[in-house]
Amino acid sequence: MIAKEPRPVVNSDNDSFIALRASFDHDGYEDWIANLGVDDETALDPMSDLPTYCPRTSARLWREMSEYLSTDTETSQWLSGLLASTSRSFIRDGIADEQVLVRNKAGWISEDGYYSTCDAGLIDIDGRTYVMSVMTSMPWSDRSSEVTAAIAKALFDTRAALA
Repeated sequence: MIAKEPRPVVNSDNDSFIALRASFDHDGYEDWIANLGVDDETALDPMSDLPTYCPRTSARLWREMSEYLSTDTETSQWLSGLLASTSRSFIRDGIADEQVLVRNKAGWISEDGYYSTCDAGLIDIDGRTYVMSVMTSMPWSDRSSEVTAAIAKALFDTRAALA
């Protein structure tokens, strides 16, 4: 059965994320990460609720998400729809193109010495899927939102040169 409450996906919410993590087997998560060949840095510390990792690891995880979202299951299509309708998307804001499908999950924090404005996800255009991950150490603000969107636009605009 598919859960009807999309809050932790559509809206960035650390408390809901922590509740989801507590509901699932930590060993299963760590085994999944190890099978992807991701460095140990991504495995959650048992004393911590939130993972920390670099943009390269983020992109690798989103590449795996792309594989899953391309399956034709009810759950993968449901999740794909949620990721396409997130309430905050610095990537979507930066690209601002109706011909592009962005499936993403943005995040930000400005408390207890933690400062970050980030966004990562998949961009579908012209039959191709691109993975993008933008991570900054800027505390969340209107300005950091604008800067992160501008970085996303600059990265997106270079796609022809990278193809």
